[in-house]
Amino acid sequence: MLSSMTDAEKEIYAVELEMKLEKRIAAIAYFNECVLIEIAATLALNQFQEKYTRAMINRSTLLQEEEDRLIAAKTKAWNDRFAAESEAYPPTLESILWIVAKSGFTREVAPLMNLSKATRECKNLQRVMREVRNRWGRWGKTQLYFFCEHGMTSSVVRMLKMKSIDVEAREGGEEDGWTCLISAAYRGHLDICRLLIDKGAQLEAKDSNGWTPLYYAAPYGHVEIVRLLCDRGADVEACDDDGERPLHRAAVYGYISVVKELIEERNAEINARNDDGRTALTRARNRGNPDIAAYLISHGGIE
Repeated sequence: MLSSMTDAEKEIYAVELEMKLEKRIAAIAYFNECVLIEIAATLALNQFQEKYTRAMINRSTLLQEEEDRLIAAKTKAWNDRFAAESEAYPPTLESILWIVAKSGFTREVAPLMNLSKATRECKNLQRVMREVRNRWGRWGKTQLYFFCEHGMTSSVVRMLKMKSIDVEAREGGEEDGWTCLISAAYRGHLDICRLLIDKGAQLEAKDSNGWTPLYYAAPYGHVEIVRLLCDRGADVEACDDDGERPLHRAAVYGYISVVKELIEERNAEINARNDDGRTALTRARNRGNPDIAAYLISHGGIE
């Protein structure tokens, strides 16, 4: 653009830029002043309401008038601040999406995250998309968790491109809640498990029962996920709070393909005992899985 301008046009352009810069600097200075006024107005109202009880204010006309004045001053200060902020920092797509996401509409914002590089890398927006949960209470789930749970692979891919995305955010925000990887392993979402592991998801993360992702994949017959987890280094001998291992669980639920994978390919200890002294063979017989019992016996299994 500049290369095609004449010297006179360049001079005019430089003057216009300088005027815009001065206007922007003045707008920012005014916004900072409005912020201080808003803080002072809010503090004055808070101090007044702390000093006088609601009953005292209701009984006194003078106190009611003073409270009304302070409320009006605070309202004006807030309005001035918002107007000044829009002038000093014009709204952008990123800031608008951030407000929408912060209001709880993370599911609606998610498809818009790739509209621009600035949107994908917007730190405020990333933080909200990471932390805001789409349900209330102890079962609250982050947007990433929701996508992993429901097998929405393309959405998981998009979210994992966000900087500093928390792949370990647990369901309900509980320290022992399910992780995204546990949820995906339990539900059999192989591709999502692979994406999460590539992003650094913990293979040995445990829930409230001491169950790891492998522990969830094994009893539900997700043999490909079992292979993936083991290939990436998951501990086939990891015990839950009752001393049971993935092999025990696979034997209980009757998935011989997983039992074979753990014993023949992963060298799982076939006669490992849980806290009650039961082996995988004992557990298989107790649950009426004769084919698994026969297989375990043929490979040296004992009770």
